Amino acid sequence: MFTAIDGRSDPAIRRAHRVAISRGAALADRPPGLDETSHALMSAAARHALDLALLTLDLALLTQSFETDPDIVGQPADPLIAPLVSAVRDESAAVVRTTWQALQIHARDVGYRTECWEDRAIAVTSNVLRDEGGSLDPPVRPVPTDVARAAGLEVTWALHATATDRMAVPGHLAGAAGLAAALFMLARELTGP
Repeated sequence: MFTAIDGRSDPAIRRAHRVAISRGAALADRPPGLDETSHALMSAAARHALDLALLTLDLALLTQSFETDPDIVGQPADPLIAPLVSAVRDESAAVVRTTWQALQIHARDVGYRTECWEDRAIAVTSNVLRDEGGSLDPPVRPVPTDVARAAGLEVTWALHATATDRMAVPGHLAGAAGLAAALFMLARELTGP
């Protein structure tokens, strides 16, 4: 499914990450007064990742029902599917945005540069788009529900690592951003910008 996405080069993926971060700014559900700590942003990312996983599951169940009913086509533009695909696009952008902000603040507080972690996020997205998610640690099947689940797990592991291993946090956040960006690119491919 992901291999059908146009623009799978690293520069195209980098642009898609930036678009997701920008789009996610308007969509990231952050209550007023939320403190700008990496932990608070990771918590917001975890909520968005859970919503993303549930949306991809809803979409999978809906499209599976289309496959069993020959009278229903189930194209992405279908009025039943289009809102779910748009919601996947928006929630994945919110995950990319909140994980990226959490990474920026964590880097500021701990004292490291983020460039290598941006490259890691791009590499994760690239692996999913090339159907090489099995090379990720842990392996990820290139199925939207599995990619969304893995993104949520990465955020959870990042939250856990804040108390146990601060330097594991950026790898998990980059992984979550990369996985969510792959879903963002898939949803954009299906719905358009």
